[in-house]
Amino acid sequence: MTGRLRLGLVGTGWITTLHLAALERLARTELVGTVSGDADRAAAVAARWGGASYTDVPAMLDDARPHAVYVCQPPHRAAAACELLVERGIPFLTEKPLAAVGADAERVAAALRGRGLVVAVGYNWRGLDFLPLVRERLAKQPTRLVLARWTGQLPPPPWWRHVAESGGQVVEQATHLYDFARLLVGEANVIAAESTRRAHAVHADADMADLATAILRFDGGAIGSFTNTSILASNRVSIEFLADGMRTVVATVPDATKPTWRLTMDDGAGEQTIEAKRDSYEVQAAAFLDAVEANDPAKVLSTFEDALLTDRLTRAVVAATARPG
Repeated sequence: MTGRLRLGLVGTGWITTLHLAALERLARTELVGTVSGDADRAAAVAARWGGASYTDVPAMLDDARPHAVYVCQPPHRAAAACELLVERGIPFLTEKPLAAVGADAERVAAALRGRGLVVAVGYNWRGLDFLPLVRERLAKQPTRLVLARWTGQLPPPPWWRHVAESGGQVVEQATHLYDFARLLVGEANVIAAESTRRAHAVHADADMADLATAILRFDGGAIGSFTNTSILASNRVSIEFLADGMRTVVATVPDATKPTWRLTMDDGAGEQTIEAKRDSYEVQAAAFLDAVEANDPAKVLSTFEDALLTDRLTRAVVAATARPG
């Protein structure tokens, strides 16, 4: 493949700006079509980033003929777009979570099996530039305890506060924590979980749990404590890996003007910190484009098959919080 890769975009939520900015910096793609159920939003994206605007995915695919597509729709709509792309054999990167309902994610996975199609899932933490150093540290001593927290605010999109549309905070947002832990520590089972929900003071229609915590046991013997909430006015996200004499912490930088990550290392002789220098969305995009150009599904940071394991784990947490009656 020569020249810039023709890219299609499905969805115009806030996450698309992060993706498009990363792609612009790489200068390897040309946006040829944007789809949104809101014609004005699609037109606004096209005016800023290029290409034509559409309100229909098949029309965009037929007219713009993209080489690859980014799917950035709300979880309850994403699976349908993914299925269409699988049917047409068009490589795509889809945002996490895979779907609001587990059965939809499983259906897309079944359609993909044996196709050899390049598909990536947006677990962008896998693109953190200090990840090799984290791996190196965790290889020195086995992790014994994982402490993961996503304590933040209720995001503004209306679909986010409805379980049928987002899957809830564990599935839609804290999934990053579970995926990162799987990546670095291995597979895990849910030992116990609990969640609570109070009526929201502003959004009376919200039906998702606003607090959840889970205890996991990893196959290698480590245990994990995962907590998330959406009742605060600001966001703090962190995951700690504790081993004998070693602490390794990956966390957001407080009060940063844009998503910024910091690695903190403590082996008993004082803390050392490193801040991420490259945008993880850019690293993720570069890996996806490399995979498309080489027609090599293994080059992406997160395959659909691997993301499905994270998806199943988050849904097991949600299921463990359910109480009879």
